[in-house]
Amino acid sequence: MPDFSQMVSKRMSEAKRPPALPMAVYPGIVKGWAFGKKNRRGVETDIVRFNCQITDEPEEGAIDMEGVDPTKRQVNADFYFTDDLDYILAGFLQSCGIADDTFEVTIPQAVGCEIKIDIGQYLNQRTNQIENQVNSIRGLSGS
Repeated sequence: MPDFSQMVSKRMSEAKRPPALPMAVYPGIVKGWAFGKKNRRGVETDIVRFNCQITDEPEEGAIDMEGVDPTKRQVNADFYFTDDLDYILAGFLQSCGIADDTFEVTIPQAVGCEIKIDIGQYLNQRTNQIENQVNSIRGLSGS
C-alpha cells in the first residue's frame, strides 16, 4: 500500500500551481476518455473528453522550458458531440488510423493512440495567471 504520510503532512499553502507550458506542439498519447457535458453558448452540450499524457518536449527545439518537465503533465481535449460538430471528432479518430465504424466502437479505440498536442496559453481573468489550453490534438497514424 502506498505511503501518503509525506503528502498529507504538507500544508495546503505549500501547494503551488506549476508554471504554464510554453506554447508549442508536444508529442503525447491518449490515456483515456469519458463522456461529459460542457457549456456551449449557454447550453449544456454533450462532449467526449480525451485525457492525454505529454510524452516529451516539443519538437520545435530552442524553446526555453524554464525547468518545466512537460512529461509530468496531462491535459484534456474536449470534442463537442453534436450532429453539427461530430465531424471534428471523426476527423481526430481518423487521424489516429481508426477505421470507419460507429462512434461507440471507435472512441475507445483512441486509447493508446500517439498524438500531437497543440498547447496554447491564455490569461485567466479570475486569477490573472497565464494558463494552458489545448488548441487541438491530432493522431499520427491516419489522414
